[in-house]
Amino acid sequence: MTVEQLILQHHLGIELQGSNAGWLPLPSQPRQVLHRLASLARLDVQRLEQLQIPVAWAMRDCSVPYCHRCLVVNPLDVTTPYWQRCWLDPAPRPCEQHDEPMGRVPLAVLRRCRNFNDVLRGIQLHRRRDASRPPYA
Repeated sequence: MTVEQLILQHHLGIELQGSNAGWLPLPSQPRQVLHRLASLARLDVQRLEQLQIPVAWAMRDCSVPYCHRCLVVNPLDVTTPYWQRCWLDPAPRPCEQHDEPMGRVPLAVLRRCRNFNDVLRGIQLHRRRDASRPPYA
């Protein structure tokens, strides 16, 4: 299911056009939307409130940082990749767990993604393209 299908099917009233990076860094939502999402996901609404990001974080220049190792190796469930909230901070820091510089994914890649599986595929394709490019002389 795509994020847009979820929004439409459950009448959530979330505006996806609020971010130039698509749905991933979605700005804070009204309380009634959070209550509906919490009910659908069987989560406590306070958990969703903790995940909300400031509006400024949703407005990005041209790319979003992430740690590829953290993305694909979830310590709680290695079969379930996840995106960390701190990666949406406009002032990223090196990965605290791996002490490595962050990778970057262009917003153009994220805007085309309709769900998290698309995000993972888009990042993988972007990484392959970058690896196949010859270094600058």
